Amino acid sequence: MSDFQISRRHVIGAMAGLPLVAGAGTACSVLSGGDDSDQTLRINYGGSADATPIPDPNPIAEALSEVVGFTVVSERSPEDMGTALAGGQAPDIFLSSRSQLRQFDAQGLLLDLSQYRDRLADYEAFVGTEHVNTGLINDRLIGVVRKPREYSYSSLWIRGDWLDELGLDMPTTLEEYAEVLQAFREEKPGRDDAVAMTGYGLGAFDLLFGAFELGQPNSLYASEGQVVDGFNDPNMPEALEYVRSLIADGLVDPDLFSLGSAEARDRALQGGAGVIHTSWDQMTKPEFVAAGEAAQPDAEWRMLDVLNAPGKEGGMPTSIAGAVQGVPAAVAEDEERLETLLHYINYVGSDEGYRLTTFGIEGTHYEMDGDTLVPLPAMDEEGSYFFAYKVAGDDPDISLPVRYPDQSQFWQACRDRKRITQYEGLVVPPEDFSVSDVDRFADEQLVLFLTGERDLDEYPQFLDELNGQFNYEEYVDSAREQLDKLGLPD
Repeated sequence: MSDFQISRRHVIGAMAGLPLVAGAGTACSVLSGGDDSDQTLRINYGGSADATPIPDPNPIAEALSEVVGFTVVSERSPEDMGTALAGGQAPDIFLSSRSQLRQFDAQGLLLDLSQYRDRLADYEAFVGTEHVNTGLINDRLIGVVRKPREYSYSSLWIRGDWLDELGLDMPTTLEEYAEVLQAFREEKPGRDDAVAMTGYGLGAFDLLFGAFELGQPNSLYASEGQVVDGFNDPNMPEALEYVRSLIADGLVDPDLFSLGSAEARDRALQGGAGVIHTSWDQMTKPEFVAAGEAAQPDAEWRMLDVLNAPGKEGGMPTSIAGAVQGVPAAVAEDEERLETLLHYINYVGSDEGYRLTTFGIEGTHYEMDGDTLVPLPAMDEEGSYFFAYKVAGDDPDISLPVRYPDQSQFWQACRDRKRITQYEGLVVPPEDFSVSDVDRFADEQLVLFLTGERDLDEYPQFLDELNGQFNYEEYVDSAREQLDKLGLPD
């Protein structure tokens, strides 16, 4: 695959075949004031929506409110969802995980949606029955699953102008990648205080693990037709040693394990790093491109495809599970609220609801040319928060060509590259298995291994602790049984 360079082309996106939707440019809430809590539907998308400013009021919420008859409000995640549920303060639908939902369900805090499934036909048609079924816990529909994205948006991004200045090519192997980082550190083509590589958290090394044909350390993936787990994969110590060597050589940002995604992105765009692991949208959206050009006018970022370890064919670790959401049991105590929520979930999975929450208001954010949807400037100017209402998820094949035509070379490259498919998001852990305890312990130990504070010779001891003390082996055995019932791996 060729190098991918940021393009400033201005292309009008088109989307054929999507049915027309009635304009809602003058839509307003059906309720006066919008402050009656008994008539407010509270949506918690979570994740990136927690950090995205959501205008209040806004035309998407107003149009949704008119459709469902309640005032629709997008809320940030409570600090403690369990406490919010127990106290009757949780949103009407909220982002969670399968392990959390299992725990909340055992406490009687969640609504079983099984009996209402036939009223969610548009939602199920959009998400897919096989994905809806991954919301089942003990054969009861506890989770509202979003349509999964089948490929990762993330990659390693490299300062192409620095490569050119030093006479280096884009790396394709781990050896070449280390040589690029060393050249950036030693030759300092940019700022004297710039680090060779930055990113945020353990995920910054995903493509490096992928070079060894591994998923993320805490993931489950297929190897020779069998489900394996990253921690116990015999190739994991070699991958950890490679990453450890980069850190030991001073090639990795010492702040990497404490940075957030926005902090890492800004550090790179302001000239503070030669390589960053981040998503294509964080590097190519117009507002970020403009900020980068203002700080570093000559910078030119190139997106890496995949890297290969010796004798390996690398790929990008990618989860196939859709984000899962829960509904408080208390919602069923108010029949009108329950009816409204079911209407909402089904509506945003319909053609009309998907169009509204993806592209906005006809005549304001887009216009129709026959069956072709043509974006208007307001879609870029105002559309950054639309996704916060998409509890059924997104279909990138529909949304990206319209929303991000100028960035097509990047998201298409992410879509087309080799993937290492991860299944852990589809698994409901055993009742005596604490995901949070395992994640906390494993992440702490991995950081110690990578920073050299714990010798890699002790990795077998770590596995004994993980598999025994934390019941990880039991979890993996249960996961294999569950995935086998789903026909995975193919």
